[in-house]
Amino acid sequence: MSVRIGAISVGGMGVRFRRPGTQKCLTLLSGRPILEYSIDSFVANKVKLIFLLTGHLHEQISSYLVKRSLQGKDSDVVVSAVYGGLEGEIGALRKLRPFIDEDFLYTEGDTVFTNRTVQSLISKADRHKDGVAVLSVSKSVEIALKHPRISVDSLTSRIASIAVTDQEMENNRSAKYARMGLYYFRKKVFPLLENIPFGRPPSEIIRYALMNDLPFFASITTNPWFCLHDQEDFKKWNRSDVKQYFMD
Repeated sequence: MSVRIGAISVGGMGVRFRRPGTQKCLTLLSGRPILEYSIDSFVANKVKLIFLLTGHLHEQISSYLVKRSLQGKDSDVVVSAVYGGLEGEIGALRKLRPFIDEDFLYTEGDTVFTNRTVQSLISKADRHKDGVAVLSVSKSVEIALKHPRISVDSLTSRIASIAVTDQEMENNRSAKYARMGLYYFRKKVFPLLENIPFGRPPSEIIRYALMNDLPFFASITTNPWFCLHDQEDFKKWNRSDVKQYFMD
């Protein structure tokens, strides 16, 4: 089974990235904008329509799309900007509801992952059609120190708990996977979003699902990946051998 639609959040201010005046997702990472890694991974998995959820510096995303079109990169896929506003990812996701009436992929614009990771996520979703969503998680927590920790029921693959704060992580020893910021959402996720306040991260969707006994599954990957929250992560990329997996 394939999924036709993807969405990528690219509206954050990126203050911690220390590149004022530049949208973080357009920062070059080994010669390519960070954003392109996600776009290319979606396209490699037959996604045909990709929404870029913009916010701060949205005009730079528009300019990027014009340049991308002139380069002829989107001959068989449509990449379109949707203004998601300045109220965080939950608010931006709500803006997609008029455009989507089917399952879709979603990722945050600061995570780099392999094509195989996306393929595994789609396969997992195909096996668990009763869930609200499937989230890619990884044991490689050392490269995602700021990402929430997830515990997974080994028999059902359902997410059992999420630990967001340092104290929660300390108290929940079973939360041994890192949230990658890559989701497969069922279209039925949209009504859930109405119950989550603006400004909250997508991990709040998991919390809400757990509180209401709604199945939220995990796709565990051992494939290489990387997240870039701040300048130190950018430096870490340049020192890491992980980047070799993403070179053309």
